[in-house]
Amino acid sequence: MDIINKMYRLKFMLSIFIMVLVVYGCVTPVIEDPQDVQEDDITRVTPDSAGVPVWTVGERWEYSDGYALEVESVSKEDGTLRGDHEPYPPENTLTRFKVTLPGESSMEFREDSWIVCKGFFKVESNFSGEHRKNVFVSEKPDQLFPLSVGKSVTYDREFLRNGKLIKHRSSWQVIDYQPKVTISNHDYGCWILEWQTDSLQSDWSGHETWWYCPEINNYARMEYRYGENETSSRVLIKYSHPNKHDQ
Repeated sequence: MDIINKMYRLKFMLSIFIMVLVVYGCVTPVIEDPQDVQEDDITRVTPDSAGVPVWTVGERWEYSDGYALEVESVSKEDGTLRGDHEPYPPENTLTRFKVTLPGESSMEFREDSWIVCKGFFKVESNFSGEHRKNVFVSEKPDQLFPLSVGKSVTYDREFLRNGKLIKHRSSWQVIDYQPKVTISNHDYGCWILEWQTDSLQSDWSGHETWWYCPEINNYARMEYRYGENETSSRVLIKYSHPNKHDQ
């Protein structure tokens, strides 16, 4: 019993001695390091995918070269107008855009300049009297969605250009995703998309690189080259949405 009491007293005295050393700075107490902060916790998360855009009547995009688009109507495939909150697959929706071409007034639209898209992809257009309309597509190009890096789709398409049949082989590819692209003092998360089309009847080809931003349902920047023309580009300078503030 005396031995046990002596052991307790010894432990007590030892504890007092250590406390004194700590108080006077002779011994530094050991504190466990906090868990390391993972890099993913402090950096912006890159989205894994993006779906087919859903456009709204009144949305408008204005670009640096004078080109502008504005959504005129959104309808179903049978032509009936689609309600703002009516559920319907966006890839089967027809959206008609009024177009201002470079060199025209940015506040006025020519009645003969317009585009119709089915989902994301153009199916009909009319620019200054040149009318184009798809009549055959071998693969559904909306297979490109949801977007993910490395994804691609290739398809043959036939369209009428003022009544003459034209045949092209086209492709889209998702090259990259950039979480922060500064355009006109705004930061956007952009998917880098490349479009290539080659005539099956001549040596004509066209190429576009899009910095596509789901936040604005369109490209924030585009580089393009058609035929033997030099590469050009256009940059978004204003985006407006009927339900949001102008950007």
